[in-house]
Amino acid sequence: MASQYSFPDIESQLATFKRSDEARERLLENIVRQYGALLEEHNIVCADFMHERDSRRRIQLDVQKAEKQALDAQQQLEKQSAAYDEHGFVLCLIDGDGVIFRDALLAAGTTGGSEAASKLHDAIRAHIEGHNKKAAHWTLVTHIYLSLEQLGKTLVKCGVLKHHEELRAFAQAFNVNQPLFNIIDVGYGKERADYKIKETLRAFIDNPTCKHIYFGGCHDTGYLVNFEKYKHNEEISKRITLIEATTPHGLFEALPFDRTRFDAVFRNEELRALSPIAQTQKPASLPFRNSNGTVNGHSEPSSSSPTTDKTTGTSNYAIISRASPAAHTITPSTKATDTDSNRWIYFNKDDQRLDEPLPPKTPRAEAALEERMKRGKKLCNQYHLSGYCGKGASCPYQHAPDLNPAEKNALRYLARRLPCNPYCERFDCYLGHSCHLEAEGYCKFGQSCNFKEVHRMDKRKHTRMDLDGNFEKNINGQWQRILDV
Repeated sequence: MASQYSFPDIESQLATFKRSDEARERLLENIVRQYGALLEEHNIVCADFMHERDSRRRIQLDVQKAEKQALDAQQQLEKQSAAYDEHGFVLCLIDGDGVIFRDALLAAGTTGGSEAASKLHDAIRAHIEGHNKKAAHWTLVTHIYLSLEQLGKTLVKCGVLKHHEELRAFAQAFNVNQPLFNIIDVGYGKERADYKIKETLRAFIDNPTCKHIYFGGCHDTGYLVNFEKYKHNEEISKRITLIEATTPHGLFEALPFDRTRFDAVFRNEELRALSPIAQTQKPASLPFRNSNGTVNGHSEPSSSSPTTDKTTGTSNYAIISRASPAAHTITPSTKATDTDSNRWIYFNKDDQRLDEPLPPKTPRAEAALEERMKRGKKLCNQYHLSGYCGKGASCPYQHAPDLNPAEKNALRYLARRLPCNPYCERFDCYLGHSCHLEAEGYCKFGQSCNFKEVHRMDKRKHTRMDLDGNFEKNINGQWQRILDV
């Protein structure tokens, strides 16, 4: 039987099969290649996914950490804010040259000083608690800047006090009654009380623990520039209260600050017959100061650094200081031979105080003084040389009987042996400002001398100051007044 297929047909079919196998292989190769590409893309996507997942987890951890830190910071801030409220303080700054205590308080001496501090403390406390419920725990700090000696003499002239040293006793009792209440003596001069108040204000106005500031000095327009810059600052404006005593200057009325009066503490009318002060009686002397800074056993603050008062606004008295940075004019006065020690104190070109010669002491007075101290207690220099002792009957030193003029002069010789600050401006200071041994020719104590800092000092009179704080300069043998312009 003959075959159905011929050989050529078989070859044709084989060729067809071969082409089909090749096409299948090409297809498989293409599938494998595409699969490989897809697998690579898959791996990349997976890697990106893992990276993003890790990043997201890190971000979540960072966010959680940041949220915790923010919460901790908020809690810390709240604690700190609570601490600020708990331990905050109220600052009261008063220019005592124009804001003066009531006559009855001043006349009561130490009792009045203590009472004045208590009344002022209570008045500030009542006012601040009436405006802020958190104020109950705030500490009250008060600084009153004035010239004790100059204002004291003013009050004596006005009949409020009998002796200007009574004001010092008043101030000491005021300072003791409230530990953070201080009457600060700025002494003679111009604008130094202003400077202290302005700098203290600048230091505390932005202090977060300083919750409120009271200011008493609306009589003096010199302070306006320091407050006007805050009138548009609501946060600071609401923290300032002006204390009005006498009639305030009209320019202060434009300031958007709270106002109050403490009439139980400060007088509300001007002192009379005050400008300028010129006492005719012999100036009283200062207390006997020991080398450790005490006064006949009494604690006494240093008073020898140059100090000032002011003339701006409606101050109760005005004096001119040689230490003022303002410009000066000079007017003729008297010949430089004027040596009235009751009217002037003298300084050399380095502003060091010069001691005026004392009258010769008599051996009899010196012996009487020594004998009296041998028989009893030491003499109270404060009482005998100034005529007033704030300790009164409680003073541990002798008061009565009074010394006669010769004995007082002998006592002044003893007082001159104790050093005061070489730049002292106390008009009635009777302590030593130069070495008396050196004045006699030679100091045998050398570097162990209490006056070693002023050895070989210039003893020539260069400037002088009178009772009113006016300064004159020795120019070619003529004393010429130095005036601010």
